[in-house]
Amino acid sequence: EENKPLSMIKKIGGVFYSPYNVVPDLIPNKTCHNLAKMRCEVQHGRSVISHEGVGEAFKVLTAKGYKSPAEILAYAYSSPESVVNAWTKSLSHQRIVLGTSYKYFGVAQTEFEGKNYYCILFCE
Repeated sequence: EENKPLSMIKKIGGVFYSPYNVVPDLIPNKTCHNLAKMRCEVQHGRSVISHEGVGEAFKVLTAKGYKSPAEILAYAYSSPESVVNAWTKSLSHQRIVLGTSYKYFGVAQTEFEGKNYYCILFCE
C-alpha cells in the first residue's frame, strides 16, 4: 500500500501542471524512494535542513544510469498536504517540478523528535 506522502506527491501533477496544461507521467522509482528516505534521515538533528551531502545520492542515481537528479526538502510540516501546498507556492520548487524531462521520482517522510522530514528526488 502506498504511503500518504507518496499519494500526495502523485497529485503534484495536477497542482503544478494544470495551469500549463501539461501533466507528466512521473513514475515512482524504488531507488529514488530509498535515497529520499536516506536524505530525510540525514536531516535528523540538524538545526536547518540542507542539501549538503546530496551529491552522494546523485552519484548513486547517475551510476545506475539516471540523469539530471534534483532534490526538494521540507521539515516541520504537520501533514503531506501542507508540505505539498508549500512546495506549490515556492517558485524555486516549481522550477524543479516543472522540469519537463523528469520521468522518475521517489518521496519519503520520516519523523524525528516530533518533526516530520520530507524529501522528494526527481531524475530522468
